[in-house]
Amino acid sequence: ALSSWKYRLAHRPAMSAPEVLHEPKRRRFVIYLPAGEEAVLEYEMVSRNTIDLYHTEVPASQRGRGLGLVLCDAAIAHARGASLAILPSCSYIRDYYLQKRPEHAELVAS
Repeated sequence: ALSSWKYRLAHRPAMSAPEVLHEPKRRRFVIYLPAGEEAVLEYEMVSRNTIDLYHTEVPASQRGRGLGLVLCDAAIAHARGASLAILPSCSYIRDYYLQKRPEHAELVAS
């Protein structure tokens, strides 16, 4: 147990995880970034129990930091907590996120 603790301590990210806000009125999850930039995941409720995750965007200056994954994790946690199926019409979510996090494939609407 001690060695895994040391590993986590030595390999923790230099920056703490960014805060993701859910803005239901705007139908999006957002991370507010410096200089007024935003990373967003936008969605639409397509039925009472299905959420379409249709667009994810991270500013070019902030790419490669894992912000897209953090946004997707927040949206998936919301879907799971609300017992929603997901429709991954965003190519990032469908072609990258769900490949990286296959444990969430069970949420995809059939």
